[in-house]
Amino acid sequence: MPDDPTDPDLPLYGASPTIAYARFWRRYLVFSGRASLSEYWWAALLNVLAAVVLGAVGGILLAVGGSLAAQGSAIAAVPNALGAVLVFVLALYVLGLIVPGIAISVRRLHDANLSGLLYLLVFVPSVGWLIVTVLTVLPSNPDGRRFDLGSPRWAPSASQPASPPTGRPAAAPPEVNGGFDAWPAPTAVAPATAPMPIMTPAGSAPSPEAAQLAAWRSVGEVERVEPKLGLQPSWRRQGYLVVRRSDGIDILTTAGLGETEGAAALGPGAEVFLAGRGLGATPDAVGDGWRFTIVAAVARRIGASGMHLPAELEQYGALSLTVPADAPDGWRGPDGGVGVLIGVGLPGVPDSVASTAGEVRLVGLIPLRPDELQRILDGGRAVRASIASRLASLPPAALTDPDRPSV
Repeated sequence: MPDDPTDPDLPLYGASPTIAYARFWRRYLVFSGRASLSEYWWAALLNVLAAVVLGAVGGILLAVGGSLAAQGSAIAAVPNALGAVLVFVLALYVLGLIVPGIAISVRRLHDANLSGLLYLLVFVPSVGWLIVTVLTVLPSNPDGRRFDLGSPRWAPSASQPASPPTGRPAAAPPEVNGGFDAWPAPTAVAPATAPMPIMTPAGSAPSPEAAQLAAWRSVGEVERVEPKLGLQPSWRRQGYLVVRRSDGIDILTTAGLGETEGAAALGPGAEVFLAGRGLGATPDAVGDGWRFTIVAAVARRIGASGMHLPAELEQYGALSLTVPADAPDGWRGPDGGVGVLIGVGLPGVPDSVASTAGEVRLVGLIPLRPDELQRILDGGRAVRASIASRLASLPPAALTDPDRPSV
């Protein structure tokens, strides 16, 4: 099965047929979480095709064997044996589909923000299967993330307690969410700092896509990047761009993530980008690079969470998290994940763009060395702010340099 470096605990929107089929079998007994429309229906189609092929070839072989046997041919046993084997394999295959078929149906219902118990409707005589089929074609609903097992949850950071009477400094407040302390739970109210989107009258501002293209073209030459297999974006208006600056710095950015999509109709409100030297000589090379997997993983996590990134950055400052990525060994932690710092700008890149959908922030990403991430996890927000400040002072070419020393 093809390798899928994406987060298996999140739905994969825009899944390719092979990745969808692989995820179907790899999540054989997983009833929590969600499955996108493409995950569900590509897997269903390929499973039906596999069953049809096995049945058709097995039936043809048995028919040929029967015809040869009627003619008294000595080789009739060969097609008969092969046909019987294929029919037996078909029976095992169909039996093997029962459990993962129920699991992915439950996850598909979750993705539409419906209870997985609705799958029990299949036992209603005559119409039950049709009702469930209709439910599985419903569009994705970001609120369905409430069904994600162990999904990150937004919670305010604990306030700093007063110093104890002895005069000794109080212990630092505990961080929540493993250092990513700005992550919205489905039932949480967005932070008070979250700005409601301001809709600009048509004609007075460009569309989000046009506004972002204009902003990036003011930075350098823009090319579109097609993701490689398994790294399709998880947002609906999906895309990536690579911006070539005259100083040799390349910028890889999402395109479409910032449009209204998430909880409370706020949406992510931001595009995320990563800068470095030598991201790839061509758009295809950029899409095959390890730094692309970082941007894709962060964007997918943000898009699936429904978080409003500008509000979280305003309330908490720079954020950090760990994502699965195909990075060199020097960037991966003991669990294989890569730490990422979110919210460090880049000189020459606008902080935001205005469009008919409101303001869209342009937010920088910087991969973290394992020891940098661990210091953030141990020290909390103050250490994160210190590391962010040091990384912001580095030349852009050094940010994703495989030989970059820890700050």
